[in-house]
Amino acid sequence: MDRQNHRAIWRWLSGIFAAPLDAEALAACRANVRFAAELSQDPALVDGRRMMQGALDALPDGAEATRILERSYFLLFSGAGGPATAAPYESVFTPRGGRLFGESEARMRTLLRHLGLHVAAGPGEPADHVAIECAVMAELPAGAPLRADLTRHLDGWLPDFRDACGEFDASRFYAGAAMIAAALARQELADTPLQ
Repeated sequence: MDRQNHRAIWRWLSGIFAAPLDAEALAACRANVRFAAELSQDPALVDGRRMMQGALDALPDGAEATRILERSYFLLFSGAGGPATAAPYESVFTPRGGRLFGESEARMRTLLRHLGLHVAAGPGEPADHVAIECAVMAELPAGAPLRADLTRHLDGWLPDFRDACGEFDASRFYAGAAMIAAALARQELADTPLQ
């Protein structure tokens, strides 16, 4: 799969992890999971795509589907699930047992500043949210040193994030998305020349 396809998948994942899906976003996601199937002849991405597709197929039609995914999102990512939470922030995973607003958050803020960007969600939102990191990967050109650096960081924490989502996501939708993100980071890392 070429890097343009990678960028499209990173953008898609960013939208999935950014906020609960509304009805329009859910409909687009259902279409995009099928689109991703065509994109990903890569066996590393297939399991995550299948998990997401299975989760979407199991959802009822209409507003109930968005309510189910919204509940899953908040339980999994907001801390509402108590210990059964997968924090969507790199600084929680690196170093192991880390805390919010750690070194990785400062690094992401610096990277965003360098790119002329900033976190607009509010004064307390950490910059190392998985959706933000995926969005930056979608925008950085292939071969850019900043992309290679972010890829190494993603590969360092997304496997643990994937495992947490796999353990705690009752919907299996976000667990599948996390599988795709971790596999994509690993694939990009393998394709990145050593610097």
